[in-house]
Amino acid sequence: FDSCSKLTSITFGENSKLTSIGYRAFGDCSSLTSIEIPDSVTSIGIYTFYDCTSLASIEIPDSVTSIGSSVFYNCSSLTSIEIPNSVTSIGYRAFSGCDSLTSIEIPDSVTSIEESAFSHCKSLTSIKIPKSVTSIGGYAFSTCSKLTIYCEVAREPSGWDSKWNSSYRPVVWDYKNK
Repeated sequence: FDSCSKLTSITFGENSKLTSIGYRAFGDCSSLTSIEIPDSVTSIGIYTFYDCTSLASIEIPDSVTSIGSSVFYNCSSLTSIEIPNSVTSIGYRAFSGCDSLTSIEIPDSVTSIEESAFSHCKSLTSIKIPKSVTSIGGYAFSTCSKLTIYCEVAREPSGWDSKWNSSYRPVVWDYKNK
């Protein structure tokens, strides 16, 4: 369905056996406002919803274990997203360019956030990073000019890239104990 500019919504059947949504499946569907991903889906491919500029919200089922590279890249109308506890990694540029995204809480199941995962999220004001996150790639939050980062750990873990906070956004360390 890549580049189907008039596609506005997608519904899969109740008994869907769909287990994965592949590369660019709904990329550049600029009129897509909603999609309900079935609970049977465990994998969402790279660029799946990139440039879906009208997509305002999406619910990711608990069956999904990773959010791949550029999955929601440039989804400029996306205001909120709930990452389920089943997700262990957030890929390269997964939410980059989501201009309307204001806050996001990372579940305890996530261990890695790849490079530029939340870059260019101009409205993002807060993100909570649990102690389970042992790896953060460079430029993960670059040009997020309104962002305050809340970290559960008391100091930066050795597995975090030296440029993970390249835009020098304020960081509240050990936030749960303050």
